[in-house]
Amino acid sequence: MTDGSGGSAASITSAGLVGSSVPVICGHASTVEVEDKTFVYDERLHTMMVLNPAAAAIWSGCDGESHDSDVGVAGVRSDVVATVAKLVELGLVEHREPSGRRSSPPPN
Repeated sequence: MTDGSGGSAASITSAGLVGSSVPVICGHASTVEVEDKTFVYDERLHTMMVLNPAAAAIWSGCDGESHDSDVGVAGVRSDVVATVAKLVELGLVEHREPSGRRSSPPPN
C-alpha cells in the first residue's frame, strides 16, 4: 500500500496492535472498487489512497470479526501486521474487542 509519499506499509512496525482486538474499518473511511483497483477515501483528511492487491485483500478482512492473523493469505503474516499497523496509523482502521467470534487471539 502506498500513500502517495512513496512510503510502504512494510516499513511500519506492529507497535500499537492489541492482542485480543480485531481490526475494523473506521466510519470516516469509504471504499470504492473500480475495475481491478481499490480506492480508500478518508473523509477527515479529504485524501484518496489506492491500495495494491495485497493491501486490498487485507483491507477487506478488516471486518471487525477477523484477527490480524486471519486476514490475507497464509504465509504473509508480517505483511498483514504491517499493513494493518499502517491503516491504524493513518486512522482508517481501529482495533476493538471481537463480537464473540473468539475470546483470544490465535496461536502464532
